[in-house]
Amino acid sequence: MIVDAKLKSGESEVRLKNTMMHHFAAPEWTGQYQAVIALKEFLKGAQGTALASGSGRFVSLKDYQVTGNMTGSGLGFDMFRNASVAADFDAGPETSP
Repeated sequence: MIVDAKLKSGESEVRLKNTMMHHFAAPEWTGQYQAVIALKEFLKGAQGTALASGSGRFVSLKDYQVTGNMTGSGLGFDMFRNASVAADFDAGPETSP
């Protein structure tokens, strides 16, 4: 188990907590995360900061689940300026009907 790990690049940071790998022969990762993302580091011309936190499970690109909430402030791109956002999310692989 990884009790607490921090990944930092510039002004952005992802923190992983209580992250575990289950079943060494067929790995499955679970854990919680907190992220602070400076949008200018990922998209030229963007501004603002996004914060996200939640939990996740990863087995493969076809078998994963990420849930949490996100907020952002001072968001902007091109002529779009000083926006804010708040959302809950639940993401997983696309499934066919």
